Amino acid sequence: MRLVVLFSVVFLLLSTAAGQDRLIPFHDISEHGSPLRLSVSAAFGDYQEAGMSWACKAKVSARNVSAKPILVLVVGFNHHRPQDDESYPVTFSEHYFFSTPMTPGDTLDWNQLIAWTGTLGKHEVHVHEDEISIYAEVLFVKFADGAVWGDPDEASLVLQQMKDSLNELKDLVSIYESYGTAALVSELKQNGASARSILKQQYGDDPNTIGLVVDKMYEMLRHANENLTALHH
Repeated sequence: MRLVVLFSVVFLLLSTAAGQDRLIPFHDISEHGSPLRLSVSAAFGDYQEAGMSWACKAKVSARNVSAKPILVLVVGFNHHRPQDDESYPVTFSEHYFFSTPMTPGDTLDWNQLIAWTGTLGKHEVHVHEDEISIYAEVLFVKFADGAVWGDPDEASLVLQQMKDSLNELKDLVSIYESYGTAALVSELKQNGASARSILKQQYGDDPNTIGLVVDKMYEMLRHANENLTALHH
């Protein structure tokens, strides 16, 4: 009898693990001609549900399948196929303003928390496991030559962040050139836009890295100046 019970418990655990490893269905509903090819992988074991909320951690890949380098990209995620009058509750954006743009064939990988709370229109978030799917769509792409694909309104936030970061970067360069290393280190301890965050990460509170930080700062400024034409296009 004990062996039968033990076998049943083991079988139940293995079945549960197998169910958790089952991938949540994914649908790329980007418009035809999208410059990015999306791939999303999330298992039901990564899925969490509590009341009227649910979330999952997904591994996302976006491959540049166009013939041109990409400067900015925006991707939206949803748990159901969006209607024309509904926006994406979860979006991801990335820009290469301070680095080399995403060249054709390159792939960007990231971990994405996809979460919903409450209701969206007529679609309740609290759904049965068999009804769960992940829909993703490339919403906007800005190429390094200034051309765009998709809806520019979807990128208004990230484009503004890029402009704010450029102004911040110029301020940091000015502070360094006017007041030296100590003033730059003091500025890095303050909160700010992405330019400051990148340099703070490079610094890491280690005085021995300040030379690398200065080199990185001027490298970022060089890339920004090269990408300004596309940003203002």
